[in-house]
Amino acid sequence: MGIAYNRTQIIQGALNLLGYGTIQAIQGTPAAEVMDNLYDGLMAADLGSPNWRFASKVQNLSQIAGVDPGFMFYNTAYQIPPDCLAIWQVWPPVPYEVFGEQIWTTGVQQLQIQYRALGTESKYPPAYIQYFMYLLACTVGPGSVDNPTILAQLNADMNKWRTQAMVVNTQGRPNKGLGNSPWVNSRPAGSFYLNNNNGNP
Repeated sequence: MGIAYNRTQIIQGALNLLGYGTIQAIQGTPAAEVMDNLYDGLMAADLGSPNWRFASKVQNLSQIAGVDPGFMFYNTAYQIPPDCLAIWQVWPPVPYEVFGEQIWTTGVQQLQIQYRALGTESKYPPAYIQYFMYLLACTVGPGSVDNPTILAQLNADMNKWRTQAMVVNTQGRPNKGLGNSPWVNSRPAGSFYLNNNNGNP
């Protein structure tokens, strides 16, 4: 999908954005060690958002044998994959609830889920890698840089790369015009507000 970035290269890029030179190793460089400590949690939180389809996986769930939740009308439980950051779709569309590491539902059927998961940086779009470098730099920046102008510029550039990454991300499915989106026909017609015509609709 592009240049094969790795964790160290991403941290190095974020350090460069903050004005640091090339490092030989993460250990022994305080700013690099801070970024390394924040790296996993920051990436998991970001990839768990609804923005990044490239971080999606689909998996058939295994029903947990002999487990009856006994809650409301749910009578079957399914195991959520251990690498799941967030669930975005369950198929077929049945009533369900997420409890801890399980999905509770009714009946016995094969469930599929689309979910967000961490992957390998070398597989991520280059635009996302650039955005994440800026995100890492902006997260650590207030503790490393005293100049508010530099921090403001880093945030502005981060937003530009985020926008670019989201544009690239939309290429993962066919585009639809706004007027053809399914939700358009579901909108309420008219307005809930009264106009200025003597309080009449």
